[in-house]
Order: sequence, then C-alpha cells, then structure tokens
Amino acid sequence: MKSKFSPRFIIRDFFKFHSEDKAKIIGVPLIISFILIFFVDINMELVNILLVSLSIFIGFLLNLMLLSFNLKETNAKSTEVNREEWNIENFLIEYHVTLSFEILITVVLVIILLLATLLHKNFLILFSSDLLFWIRIIFNFAVIFLISLFFLVIFRVLKFGHILIKYHLEN
Repeated sequence: MKSKFSPRFIIRDFFKFHSEDKAKIIGVPLIISFILIFFVDINMELVNILLVSLSIFIGFLLNLMLLSFNLKETNAKSTEVNREEWNIENFLIEYHVTLSFEILITVVLVIILLLATLLHKNFLILFSSDLLFWIRIIFNFAVIFLISLFFLVIFRVLKFGHILIKYHLEN
C-alpha cells in the first residue's frame, strides 16, 4: 500500500476543527508580522538561536503526541468542561490535529531557517543589494509570521493539555 504525506490534510483538518477562529488564527500573526517587520532584523545569530529552540520544541511536541495516545479510554463517559458537554475521544482527535499542525509549523520553520543558514553567503554574492533587501524583508516577514502562529497554536496545545489533565484527575 502506497501512502503519501501531504501537509494539506493537516492544514485542512486543523482549520476544520477551528473554523470559528480562522480569522484570528491567520489575522493575529499577520498583524504581528506587519508591525514587527520594522523592528526585528533576523540575523544569523538569531537564526541559530531559533533553530536550537525549535528543535527542542519539536521533541516536546512529539512526546506530547505519543503520550496522548495512552489517554484513549474504551469506556470513557462524557463530561462537562466549561459548561459544555464533550467526549474524550472527539477531544483527542482535535488535540492530535492541533499537535500535528503545530509540529508542521515547527518543521517548516526549521527548514526555512536551515536553508537561510546554508544559503546566506551565496545570497550575498549572487544578488544585487536591492534584490537582497526585498529577499530579507520577505524572509523576515515569513519567519515572524510562522513564529507568531507557532506561539498562538502552542497556547491552544497547552489549553488542551490542561483540560486533559483536569479530566483525568476528576475521573
């Protein structure tokens, strides 16, 4: 059996679960990026710091994904959380989709930052200063957008983790 990985499925599923917050999920990082692009210059030292930090986060997120597989219960009862009735199995599906999206964001950021590290000196040689200016603007915008999105989604993951712990302590 041949299976293909496509990030489109992860993105589609994430926005299916978070359809009511779609504008916030995209809009807030866009606004942050437009503001910070004038104040933050992403140099190679910052790229290295981000690479190390994101590598640690990938390990953390993969551990959360693996640990959450043990939380599935065969006879789990519905419970009330924040005045809403919910089922742990449906919740775990949403949790896995959110974690998968967060891992995807992190992997994309790591790939972009690694490419920037590898191609940095070649860009200085190959491109004119005008073109290099616009490449840096686009690079800074993309990295700031993805980092903002990363933090926005990591807070959702932490909220899900809090609800899961609360559920297991009460049941």
